[in-house]
Amino acid sequence: MFGALLLFSSAAPGQHRFDHIPYRKTPVEGEKKGNRPIKGSVVFDKGKKTIEFLSDKGDSVLVVPMDQIKDLILDYKTPVNPLQVVPDQYLLTIRYKDNEGTEQFIDITLNTNNCREFLKITAAETAKEIFHKCACCVF
Repeated sequence: MFGALLLFSSAAPGQHRFDHIPYRKTPVEGEKKGNRPIKGSVVFDKGKKTIEFLSDKGDSVLVVPMDQIKDLILDYKTPVNPLQVVPDQYLLTIRYKDNEGTEQFIDITLNTNNCREFLKITAAETAKEIFHKCACCVF
């Protein structure tokens, strides 16, 4: 007997959704809680040409128009174990301009399980190259 594996996604057609992605946005002046990471979802919407950052409850936290993105920079997060040769976490920084023209950023923490797919979708949807911190092209 043949079995079938069905994968269900809450993303609509034309969207790519990544759940359980920790991200940190530009600190807002006067914020009492500081710049703590938010573990939520990241949704790439090809129709609206936006990247939407959702809270773990599904509330919209931030929407970045893809044409406002200036840079995509990838870096390794420092391994906790100094003997670890390959890092298991990566940091993708999206630099963009908000509606007032102020440069903002959002840092997205990726792990070895979701990094490759996330970077592939990010590069394809934004039509921008992703650079490593050392200025060499990654994607």
